[in-house]
Amino acid sequence: MFWPAGPVLQLCNVFEACCLVMGDLENAQPIGDKTADEGPSSVPQPATDVYFSANETIIRDLLSDELRYHSPPAYCQNEPPAQAIWMRRALLNWLREVCDHRNTDAEVLAHAAQLIDRYLHVGNTDKRDYQLVGATCFLLASKLKETIPVLVERLVQYTDFSVTKEDILAKEIVIAVTLQWDLTCITPIDFIHPITSFFTCESGLRQLIRQSAKQIFMKILHVEGVNLFRPSYTAAACILYAVRLTVAPDADGFASGVRSQMERLLGLESVSSWVKWR
Repeated sequence: MFWPAGPVLQLCNVFEACCLVMGDLENAQPIGDKTADEGPSSVPQPATDVYFSANETIIRDLLSDELRYHSPPAYCQNEPPAQAIWMRRALLNWLREVCDHRNTDAEVLAHAAQLIDRYLHVGNTDKRDYQLVGATCFLLASKLKETIPVLVERLVQYTDFSVTKEDILAKEIVIAVTLQWDLTCITPIDFIHPITSFFTCESGLRQLIRQSAKQIFMKILHVEGVNLFRPSYTAAACILYAVRLTVAPDADGFASGVRSQMERLLGLESVSSWVKWR
């Protein structure tokens, strides 16, 4: 069964527009004074993994699980639509600044955003608790994705002390219970590495495409329209746009191979109509 490629093409156009207007974020003021030991701690990761490299089973499992865990954008209740959309964008932009300050990997932010949407769909949230929900979901995502999670005290500082440590710990239990302790999320970041491992190119170029795709996703995460699409669609669009930005225009053979692999792995119709090298 093949899924239409139209959503992927729409997302690519959204990415192009967003990446052109996101220059203000590069000049954003940092949150507080950063010291060398405040970034996330992690253990060295292997360059390759025999099981996770070019394994179609992983992609099939992700495609199956995304149907269960994907959640469209959710907003505070009892707020005008325009205000609710603005609040969601402001919250995700704040979390992105926190990630930039901590050098946090993109998967933590993506996981936190999915947790926020999943919780808001089932839990009534007042606008006064909106940042508290965001900070708590970021804590949960950090615990799940980082070797040493962010300190609760540090999160309180990031909120400019608008919440307390006790508030975050109490809300953590509320969110976990509301989601029935199922805190798993399938995000576009989960698809990027497995898909790009099939690309026939040098490891340096493959890594560049991965990092570029992640950066593109980080830039457009706050746009609510992006989360209307399945994570696999968003990942495909991120990768296609990253290839267009990083690969020479005359490397049409490689571009064709990328498109063919994406269509086969994700069961998409032809996306060749979008990729026109400039």
